[in-house]
Amino acid sequence: MRRGPASPTVVGVQTFSRIASTSIAVAATAFAAAAPAGAATAAPSAPAAAPTSGSAACQAVADGRVHGLEGTPQRVTLALADDDGSSHATLTECVRSGDGYAVDFTVDARIGSEGFAPEGAKREGDGRSPSGVYSFGTGFGAGDPGSSTGYREITDRSCWVDEPGSTYNTWQETDDCRGEQLADYVDQDYAQGIVINYNTADPVAGMGSAIFLHASGDGATAGCVSIPEARVSEKMRSTHAGDRIVMGVAEDMIGEGSGSDSGSDAITHTLSPGSPHHAEVRTLQRELGVDVDGIYGTVTEGAVRDVQRSEGLVVDGIAGPKTLGALGLA
Repeated sequence: MRRGPASPTVVGVQTFSRIASTSIAVAATAFAAAAPAGAATAAPSAPAAAPTSGSAACQAVADGRVHGLEGTPQRVTLALADDDGSSHATLTECVRSGDGYAVDFTVDARIGSEGFAPEGAKREGDGRSPSGVYSFGTGFGAGDPGSSTGYREITDRSCWVDEPGSTYNTWQETDDCRGEQLADYVDQDYAQGIVINYNTADPVAGMGSAIFLHASGDGATAGCVSIPEARVSEKMRSTHAGDRIVMGVAEDMIGEGSGSDSGSDAITHTLSPGSPHHAEVRTLQRELGVDVDGIYGTVTEGAVRDVQRSEGLVVDGIAGPKTLGALGLA
């Protein structure tokens, strides 16, 4: 959806030392402070500093701390923001190297004007980019730069459908476009792009459409991820089957434990309905045995109340220190 390399550093799995809970916030800030396009990733300036954005991201991949990322893809692209409402993110390309991942490149990126939507909360026209882990589809644009996953050249009839119906969230060649006329943006945003397979396998109308990794435009996007055109072309040439893109707020997408689904991480915030600490909400939900979506809604609140009743605590549906202690999460 359109807007409204230095030498690799190898991050080994065995070299990881557990990051304390307070470091995640620091790492999220580091993710946001990326080097400009094409710049090398600098080493930390002091022993107490968080890892650089590129090495921190690839370390998380190597150590299995990325929520929702399974297996060991050849390449993992991480587009991470430092908070929910920011339209700025850092995109890091990590490539598998031995038993770790190397930083291929790190660039500034733009995302939806309203930031990232929590997983499952993206809606058509909301100006937010979807959070989650997705595969890549075909490349597209003004001319094939050597895409490894197929390529479609934009014509005057190319349309990405965003109206509900049997063709929702698909590319159609038509004279009656019920969505985004791709040729309108082929000179800039869509000079080169790659489909991000969000809501594409079995599209649900209204959940969001036309989510791409595409060339940089004039600012924030309407839900896509944009980076310099040369980097998009580079990504098109290097993409493998099974590669993944990780999208979201750094705190939500990067866990602290030795595995991405670890439920043993301590929770450092008091959690309540509407909590912005989605990663910690997921940890709480795993312990409660409810659906893990990172959203503190009525189901999570009800499960917390049940625990509080059984433990003789104040029944308020808020996961504070006593409730978290009873669950072994404090």
